[in-house]
Amino acid sequence: MGTLPIATKPLSRRDLAVDKAPVYSIILSLFLLWMGHLSLKRIIYPLGTTTTVMAAVVVLVLSVVFLYVGANRPTSLGKNLFGLTSGFFAWMLIGEISEHLGWGWEVTYSNIWFLTLIIYFHYFSLITRRRITIAPSLFQCLNFWFSTWIGHVILLNVYYNPIFGGATPEVTAKIPAWLLWSPSRLYVSLLVAIAEISFLFYLIYKLWFSNSSLFCSFTLRIAAGYWIMVLFWSAFVELPQKWFYLTLT
Repeated sequence: MGTLPIATKPLSRRDLAVDKAPVYSIILSLFLLWMGHLSLKRIIYPLGTTTTVMAAVVVLVLSVVFLYVGANRPTSLGKNLFGLTSGFFAWMLIGEISEHLGWGWEVTYSNIWFLTLIIYFHYFSLITRRRITIAPSLFQCLNFWFSTWIGHVILLNVYYNPIFGGATPEVTAKIPAWLLWSPSRLYVSLLVAIAEISFLFYLIYKLWFSNSSLFCSFTLRIAAGYWIMVLFWSAFVELPQKWFYLTLT
């Protein structure tokens, strides 16, 4: 006599939303970063300094507005995605436009010591016992800004830190980096790519193939979705572009 199948409770709308949360984060952040870089390089920067300053004011206002609206959204999804968008506009202002205008904010490999402290306070002090201790919208805003800056600084250390020796071609160089970089710089870039890919697959496993409670939080799943996007872009787009002088346009 066969055994009866075990009845399973259908997933609720909230369970489905939590499961898909990283996907929402990946799609939104890809769209925002693509549109942001495209608008800055193709439209705003070519129009001159005045237009760029006006854009800085606009993105500042948008960052504050999205943060405020996100804090007052009725759903967890709204709070987190609005916060993520607020962080995008904050990064546009501080990480892109301010640096372009020479306002004193510069993203360089020397930021690594400053960011080490930020990583500690953000990822260890604000997250305790796998619970977010601040508002989800504010956490996602800070997470987008910090994670983007960290990703940039790691690659800038690989590209330009003199400790690895050899030539450090400019951004506009039209020659594969593997022809110019020292062996140590090449090895470090490979190690960084391997570490990023390893962490990428670790996140994917924990999010969708593990029963671990590590990412049971809706907010952490949204944050992890953005980390996946950053890791994928760095390991499979940025570094190969530098190694082989590949272009996406």
